Amino acid sequence: MIKLNGKRIPASLLDTHYHVCDFINVEVAVLSLYSDGKRNWIYLWCDTDNIDTDRWLLYSTTRSELLGYLNGKKTLLNLVHSTQNHFILDRVRLQKEEINNNGSASNVRRFVTQLQDIKNIDSYLPTEESFFDPDLTSDIELDQQILPAVYQVPIRGIWFGADFEQLFRSYERVYAFLYATKPRFVKTIGERLESLLRAPWTGGFSRVHLYSQLAKHLPALHSLKVHKLKFASPGDVEFEALESVGSSVEKITLQFITHEDAIWHAVKTMKSLLTKKRLNKADLSQHSDIDIGLLQDEIRLLQSKCIEISLFLGLEIEIAALGNHSPNSVVFSKATSSFVKQLSKLAIFETNDMLNFRRIKDPEDSNIIDQD
Repeated sequence: MIKLNGKRIPASLLDTHYHVCDFINVEVAVLSLYSDGKRNWIYLWCDTDNIDTDRWLLYSTTRSELLGYLNGKKTLLNLVHSTQNHFILDRVRLQKEEINNNGSASNVRRFVTQLQDIKNIDSYLPTEESFFDPDLTSDIELDQQILPAVYQVPIRGIWFGADFEQLFRSYERVYAFLYATKPRFVKTIGERLESLLRAPWTGGFSRVHLYSQLAKHLPALHSLKVHKLKFASPGDVEFEALESVGSSVEKITLQFITHEDAIWHAVKTMKSLLTKKRLNKADLSQHSDIDIGLLQDEIRLLQSKCIEISLFLGLEIEIAALGNHSPNSVVFSKATSSFVKQLSKLAIFETNDMLNFRRIKDPEDSNIIDQD
């Protein structure tokens, strides 16, 4: 393995990196896309000592550079040269006795080196012909919407700092849910949703955790980036993200306000049943409907109320996807109810005259970002 010229840094740098998808996977991941919520990170496998260590070259890339790669206009080598920060990750597999002696829960130790330059790692770099090949991945769908756009969320009224914090948090959670429950450019987001729905669901933390974790696993290419904040009452927050998802956020917020009483009644009906059966705080994430002990009429009631909510919000596909990924009807109803709660927080801004989703839209409000 090449001797590295650089500075050893804490491996905790990688703790905010979440796997999004693989661009090349030939039995093992060779080229992967990660996200830290703000930046796209490329992980390129480059070496092994054939004993216990594998080595990756890591570097961040911008939205426009990544789009250029996916569109066949830029090579992987172009992306390497477009950033000044390059890292080497060595993953060392520990022997059984090392794990026992260290009391470690992991069988891998990570070492990260920040390179001073990339002149001495030529053999690790991609070639000048390293264009994206869609035949080497099963994780993405290029016929889905890829290009993020700049679109506006209109604001007005009186705002405080805490209001903006709550707006961004609620908007991100609703956006992440809508992104994860319909087919997207990244197919693995559905797998992540399913794994989160099979984590312990025992209370409020679990339900909020679903949305915060979903947001972390969105590709940084499509995560919410504040493009501009203009406040003069009225003003607007300009996001750079998927405009189609942003349009859905507006639509369902207004739908919620229109049908709020009926939606909350459906949520209350489900909660009453779960409380009566002592299931409201039970962890049933690993159980099927058959194991839980609910009557068929009770299962049908939970499912019908979720469908009812989906019809009120115009989210038949999204709520159905939530049901398909849930292990049982109880988790399905809990997840649906928790989404209603997240959406209600966003609706409060509209009813308090702080958002203005009902405004007449200017056709020039949105702009596709530069692809070059």
